[in-house]
Amino acid sequence: MYIGYFKDILPGDETLRLLLAGAILGLLVAIIAIFWVDIPSIVGLTGNLRYLPLLGAPIVYGVLWWLVIKPLNNLVGIEEE
Repeated sequence: MYIGYFKDILPGDETLRLLLAGAILGLLVAIIAIFWVDIPSIVGLTGNLRYLPLLGAPIVYGVLWWLVIKPLNNLVGIEEE
């Protein structure tokens, strides 16, 4: 998705775009996990704590995309133009 859609839409340099793309993916995963699969109740999070992944997942995904996906892209030769 990043190469196909996000690299031309998101602002900034490659690092910022990767962080933003990862954060968007993390937010989508958190929304699905909370509202569709109901993982917080399975894990035991109740009340307002059940929405904690809406903050944590985008941060974690953004950092993972920057630290893992960027080196993998460089390794396989996928570079931004």
